[in-house]
Amino acid sequence: AVTALLTVQQHVVFPSSPLASFGLPSARDAYNAPLEGIEGSVFVVGEPTSAGSPEVWGETLLANTWFLNDAKVANVYTPVGFDAYSERLCMNNRGETCAQALDALFSPVGDGELMLVDAMQINSIQIITPPVDRDTALSPRPGWSVVSEETFSVTWVRENPVELPGGVVMTSSGVELSGVESSESTVAFKVEAVAESGQSTVTFSRLAWPGYTTSAGQLTDPLDGMLLTLDLQGVQAGEVVEVSFAPPGWGAVRLLLVGSIVVVVAMQVTRWWSRRRIKQGQV
Repeated sequence: AVTALLTVQQHVVFPSSPLASFGLPSARDAYNAPLEGIEGSVFVVGEPTSAGSPEVWGETLLANTWFLNDAKVANVYTPVGFDAYSERLCMNNRGETCAQALDALFSPVGDGELMLVDAMQINSIQIITPPVDRDTALSPRPGWSVVSEETFSVTWVRENPVELPGGVVMTSSGVELSGVESSESTVAFKVEAVAESGQSTVTFSRLAWPGYTTSAGQLTDPLDGMLLTLDLQGVQAGEVVEVSFAPPGWGAVRLLLVGSIVVVVAMQVTRWWSRRRIKQGQV
């Protein structure tokens, strides 16, 4: 009875959901259309929710609805943002950005050897218009081409495609690597040479979240406060290095899980043995 009364009260106070409704499609198949055929990593510049029309979802998507699409889009939902990354690209928790994110992508990182869009290994950029000016969206930067112009968006693609993010994107002078292999949680490579003097570093197209460890060398200050960087101090030529990620505390969690299973099994065996002895005593 109390639950029923409280439920009625909630519906009176909140006749509809307090969360925003963006008019996203209800049909699963509708999520296949945006960025169809686009390969490699994609970054979306702009705020599709400001379009004011549900037709925008025929061209782009929002937050985790990108997981219903084949495109590998960086703009997904996160309750825990990476400060330096979010601030530089003015990205909110739904993955939407301001118009200035386009210039930010083409701004230099570190000593200017690479632009951010290169360091992130972005292969395509979808630009929502507005907030980005239409003429700006139709004027791709050098090395990029317009492959799609639609009602609410313009899409650029690199003329020379790059691999998916996760690998090595920059090394300091004198550093030579070979056999670079990367997966979602690891990247490994062989060090062919290190600098004769000064610091030898390797930078990856990965955000420097807590939880990364290395088999050799040591992790150092992230490039521009966000890109994972490894100092090869103490690493010799010919050595294989593996950098891997696991959520902080994951090792302890696994030990506790195994321990809890052992305790439960021991309790059940003890209980079974005790009941068996009692039964034998009664007989």
